Amino acid sequence: MTPGSGGDPGSAPGAIVRADRSGAAATNAPAVELWVVPGCAHRASASKLLREAMDEAGLAGVRFTTRLIRSSDQARQCAFAGSPSFLVNGTDLFDTPGQAYGLGCRLYRCGDALTGVPSRADVYRELVRALRISPS
Repeated sequence: MTPGSGGDPGSAPGAIVRADRSGAAATNAPAVELWVVPGCAHRASASKLLREAMDEAGLAGVRFTTRLIRSSDQARQCAFAGSPSFLVNGTDLFDTPGQAYGLGCRLYRCGDALTGVPSRADVYRELVRALRISPS
């Protein structure tokens, strides 16, 4: 794992860094992760929209981590549905029944089109649902 947008570049690999606005460790902060394959063309845009959705949901002081999924075996073991994937407390925000797991790109439905990242509104909606917080 490497720190994600809003993460601390000096953090130890594998660390989930969470802090409140003052920089103090947050005790009940959710573990938010972005899972990607190395070289994912959508990593930057996925990081940006996740950060924006988290900020909108009142999680500006919570940092997320980016986890690299490097092999097909690793992808199957951790039920990786493709790159990029958005997780909160270990649950994929866009999991669907019968979904195949493996190393590769992931597509999201945005209106009538399939895209490499979901809309910010969809990430926000699923984040709020996963955390059971009142929409802002």
